Amino acid sequence: MSSQPADTLGLEFLIGAQRFVLAAESVAQIVEYEVSPLPHAGRWVAGLGILGTKVLVSIALAAPRALGLRAGPNAAGARRSTKGVLLNVPSSSVAWALEVSEVSSFVRTELDAVAAPPSDVPAWIRRARTSDGRRIGWVDAQELVRALSLDGGRALASAGGPG
Repeated sequence: MSSQPADTLGLEFLIGAQRFVLAAESVAQIVEYEVSPLPHAGRWVAGLGILGTKVLVSIALAAPRALGLRAGPNAAGARRSTKGVLLNVPSSSVAWALEVSEVSSFVRTELDAVAAPPSDVPAWIRRARTSDGRRIGWVDAQELVRALSLDGGRALASAGGPG
């Protein structure tokens, strides 16, 4: 897992009712885009999105309903609009976005010293604490992309990415 300095500036955001943070250097842009489901995609891959001329892999930690989003009348398998954080991952040949409900602000955080997350949480999410003492989930963008590139290789291969 990539290491972060003890005190790091990060972008705070909501996914459903949960608060998370990404290191500021992992944030390329806040975007709105259309996403279409990708059959047989890995667990966290919501589908493929289009942003300008880029195709991106859309990552969802919550179901669209939890994000306050609705698809059309044929919701199962329907294209939908979403908001996301476009990740800055120069080592990846694929663009990645993490679907979010709401973006808050930049905050100072410190990773907890806990060695491993609970078993129901992906290894690329760690516990952190904001400078004002709130507990928050830390999303390691580099580790997320590495893990999903390995786990979801079959889905990414159809997107033209590594795998």
